[in-house]
Amino acid sequence: MIVWGSSAKARNLRRDSRCTVMSVTDNWRTCAVVEGQATLMDYGNTDKEKMRVELREVFRACGDKDHPDWEEYDQAMLKQDAVIVLVKPERVYGKLS
Repeated sequence: MIVWGSSAKARNLRRDSRCTVMSVTDNWRTCAVVEGQATLMDYGNTDKEKMRVELREVFRACGDKDHPDWEEYDQAMLKQDAVIVLVKPERVYGKLS
C-alpha cells in the first residue's frame, strides 16, 4: 500500500510498526484481515531510482494495470512524499462467503 509521507498512518507506523490491514468487498459481506509488522520505504531510506521502480510495482499490484502516464505518476509520488507500506503477515483471517 502507498500512503502520504505526512499522514497520521505513516507517523504511527514509524512509531510502532505493528499493524492490521483489512480488505472488504463492495457489500461488506466478505473480508480478509492481515496482522503483522510493517516495513516502510520512502525517499529518505531508499535509493530514488529503486523507490521509483517499487512505487510503480505497488501501483501495478494494486490495480493490475499500468498507469496511463508514468512520468505524471512519478512526479505525484515525489510531491506527496509517498511511503510504501509492506506488511509481513503474522496472522491472516476473514470471512468468506
